[in-house]
Amino acid sequence: MIQFNCMSFELTKEQRWEILDNLPENLREVIFSGETSEAITSICQLHDIEDTSVIGKTIGQVLMGLLPPDKISGTIKKRLPVLEESLCNTLAIEIQHYILDPVMNDLMTLYSPEKIEQLDAKDDTVEKEKSERKDVYREEIIE
Repeated sequence: MIQFNCMSFELTKEQRWEILDNLPENLREVIFSGETSEAITSICQLHDIEDTSVIGKTIGQVLMGLLPPDKISGTIKKRLPVLEESLCNTLAIEIQHYILDPVMNDLMTLYSPEKIEQLDAKDDTVEKEKSERKDVYREEIIE
């Protein structure tokens, strides 16, 4: 099974299908459910959020085992920086209640303490690599 944090990069179509094929049936059903889509739309409409795709992608990553549920608020804030932190916290609570709680037992199989450590370590590595890269667009030109 693929083991990395996809907050920092995109998955290929093949990688997504590999992950989906290995998920418990309940989680696959929730990912493709019309009810999940309606819940995302309702939550976004309630809070005047137009970019439902960011919220949907974040929820999908949680359901696929790529983003621990306790990172929802911070991830939304990072992806939609115009949102207030309190709103991101509210969104995380609503997502938890309406979408994740019904499948929490299946989610817990994806997020063992070892898996959480692995995801966090991978995310830290990617962040460190980003910070060590030279900013070629802002570097001083030496003649």
